[in-house]
Amino acid sequence: MFFEALAAALVGLLALWFVLDPVLRPAPPAPPIYEPPDPQETAKGQALAALREIEFDRETGKLSDTDYDELRKAYTAEALTAIRVEESGAAVGTGAGGDEVERMVAARVAAIRGGDVGDGVVCPTCGPRPETEAAFCSSCGRSLNGAGACTGCGAPLTPDARFCGDCGTKVAA
Repeated sequence: MFFEALAAALVGLLALWFVLDPVLRPAPPAPPIYEPPDPQETAKGQALAALREIEFDRETGKLSDTDYDELRKAYTAEALTAIRVEESGAAVGTGAGGDEVERMVAARVAAIRGGDVGDGVVCPTCGPRPETEAAFCSSCGRSLNGAGACTGCGAPLTPDARFCGDCGTKVAA
């Protein structure tokens, strides 16, 4: 009878421990929650909010036209700078900075007008390409060596050929 009472006491203490353990143990810290910055807290958001504010002040008569023109020029320049900084930060890793894009556009315009393309090669679909010694366009995959040659027999292909005229092999797009 003594062992039964001892076993019952141990079972009771064990049950009490299971019940009180979650209540008495401190909770683990919650993981931090990421909240994106409020658009009004960014430089771009502040400049755009300032532009809206001076527009409102002008419409309500609180701001003269000359003051409005000065403030609009200043805040527009600030907003454009903030937008460019934000976009250049988002474009990091794309491989083409502002100078590279301008160079590619100038080469494309020169190719369309029949001018000098420079050191690059020209894709019949995409225009001038930045890769100088590539056999295929990195954008569309077309051959950069004129019409190209058949992969099956090596015969020259016409520019719009879908199949080789000598062996009948399908031409890659």
